[in-house]
Amino acid sequence: MSDHSGAQAMWEERFSVDDYVYGTEPNGFLRENESILPMGEVLCLAEGEGRNAVFLAKTGRLVSSVDLTKAGVAKTLHLAVARGVVIDAVVGDLASYDLGVNRWDAIVSIFAHMPSSTSTAVSWRRSGPEVSSCWRRIRRIRSVGALADRRQLT
Repeated sequence: MSDHSGAQAMWEERFSVDDYVYGTEPNGFLRENESILPMGEVLCLAEGEGRNAVFLAKTGRLVSSVDLTKAGVAKTLHLAVARGVVIDAVVGDLASYDLGVNRWDAIVSIFAHMPSSTSTAVSWRRSGPEVSSCWRRIRRIRSVGALADRRQLT
């Protein structure tokens, strides 16, 4: 692991409780936009307790995940078993973890705090649309659009 020991300890403590801190249902944005992800091999970055990885596995995708914490990975694997899916979940620090080249059909990053050395996922994924950056743009556009719509209503 790199110099993220403070962050690792904080997340380890947070995920060590019995309950799922963020619940067991996927992030709403992911659920609403899942259909734009290609089928195939998906990597979930900084996956935490596994709710998004398990959701994607239930859609028939082959899902791997990486998280900084042992507690998060343990909960991911537990949730996967409970939901009847298989996730290849590992503990890893994104600053040093080898994500490969042209390895993934899609990479999902929901609220991941990415080190600057891993700020782009282009070399990790196979050819096709760059979904992770696209999602950030879609979210911004929707947020701005929703704000504009609310302004028009008042």
